[in-house]
Amino acid sequence: MENRDNSAEHAAELRRRAEETALKNAVQSPDDIEFLSLDRIKKTLHELRVHQIELEMQNEELRRAQAELDAARARYFDLYDLAPVGYITITEPGMILEANLTAATLLGSPRGTLARNPISHFILKEDQDSYYLHRKQLFETGKPQAWELRMVKKDGTIFWAHLQATVAEGEAEARGCRYVLSDITHLKQAEAILKKGKEDAESASKAKSEFLNNIAHDFRTPMHAIMGLSTFFQSEKSTPKQREYANIINKRSKGLLTLIEELLDVSRLDAGKLELRSIEFDLKESVLEAVNAGTDELMGKEVTLACSVEEGLPRIKADKVRFSQVLTNLIGNAIKYTDKGEIVVNVTRQPESCPEGPGPERKCRVRVSVKDNGLGIPRDKQEQIFEAYTRFQEFDGTRERGGVGLGLYITKTLVEQMGGTISVVSEVGVGSEFIVVLDLDLAGAGK
Repeated sequence: MENRDNSAEHAAELRRRAEETALKNAVQSPDDIEFLSLDRIKKTLHELRVHQIELEMQNEELRRAQAELDAARARYFDLYDLAPVGYITITEPGMILEANLTAATLLGSPRGTLARNPISHFILKEDQDSYYLHRKQLFETGKPQAWELRMVKKDGTIFWAHLQATVAEGEAEARGCRYVLSDITHLKQAEAILKKGKEDAESASKAKSEFLNNIAHDFRTPMHAIMGLSTFFQSEKSTPKQREYANIINKRSKGLLTLIEELLDVSRLDAGKLELRSIEFDLKESVLEAVNAGTDELMGKEVTLACSVEEGLPRIKADKVRFSQVLTNLIGNAIKYTDKGEIVVNVTRQPESCPEGPGPERKCRVRVSVKDNGLGIPRDKQEQIFEAYTRFQEFDGTRERGGVGLGLYITKTLVEQMGGTISVVSEVGVGSEFIVVLDLDLAGAGK
């Protein structure tokens, strides 16, 4: 209403000044309208009409400008007042100058009551040191600041906020800053839930590891005793039937001990506590040891185990135990799923990857393959077999072959920890070939 009254007074003042100017011009003009010619009158009327049209066009431009200004104000209202984040302008001492509707809602206070209040009134006492520190850094460095703290609504409700602050440059006495305020309470709650879940998972993992270690200890002692007795009954003094039963007992005992070791390995791998211990050893000897151990598992099967090891394989520096475990797992897996035929272990190297002479980073790329003519694996299942607790009989469906499906999972994880890769080429009814490629340190590397 006040703006309208001011506009009316302004228009009246313009009218008065225009009339004064018109009278003044009339007095100063030497022309009298009676003595004007008809042409002069027509020309004057034409100029008046043109001038009137010009005024109307100017009025239209003013109305259009006013409409655009109103639209801009509406957009400003949408962008500023209804923004999804709070905007607050604050003086250098920390007094609120202006805030949008979102900020007022976040602080739980009417917008009109925020002005001239210290922003510190809305910051939790325990977090005010953080606020003052960042505000000091903001004005000292001029660099934008961003941090998280807890704020308090007018009704006492506490919420987590993310603040982004920038300096608002102006007159020296009017320098202040602008804050962008976001409520991150739900994010903080989610982080707390995740943290608790992680702590619970770590606690459960630790409990599982302790349980497995205790089980392994309780099983190992009696199982070794059983295996010792079964070996005794396999002597020549025993009857054929006794030797047969003793062999079965020995084989099952070894399988149970292997299962216990696999469960312990999985527990260590999942917890990230399985460490590789590198030593220098002869690669060929290690391969032959694994193959000879596999030969002992062929009893009762029409399967032969052959080995082809490239001559001149160098001594390497790696975790011998885990390297042997990878090879033993692959050979044992081939034996388990091959009922008749041949299993071939092939070990070669890439000569160009094995440089001659001393050097701190000398490596040798070794390719190890274990090929059988057993069951074979369907193409769409070949990635799945490397997952924990996946067994071949799920694809075979013919008979139970033992195991819980951890061997290939452990093998793949160990190969990857040694910086290598493992893959499989297989066809149902034809057989499978597992291929491991490792870049191994040569003996003496790094010395």
